[in-house]
Amino acid sequence: MPVSLAAQGALPVQFVTGGEAVVLVHFNPTELLADETWYVGGSCKGVAEPAPVQVVDFAHLAEIEVYLSDYSYTADRRVCIVNPDAAPKAFWQAYER
Repeated sequence: MPVSLAAQGALPVQFVTGGEAVVLVHFNPTELLADETWYVGGSCKGVAEPAPVQVVDFAHLAEIEVYLSDYSYTADRRVCIVNPDAAPKAFWQAYER
């Protein structure tokens, strides 16, 4: 039986809009300018109590700037996405670069 990403230690992240967010995030295209580096391990739908995250368009509005890494061993944090269908355009642009 496969083990879920959350069970392997990945932080489950749920994209939200409006006042539901706990953390405001801006995706930075430059690793050296980011506060944290995240590696997205995949989807983890159905996980209880994910971290609600709202993506903002401007760095000065964010609580944390994140760079998405291609490698898990260079990342500060390993995450999985609870609701990939609700991921904003800014996430996909950072993810696909």
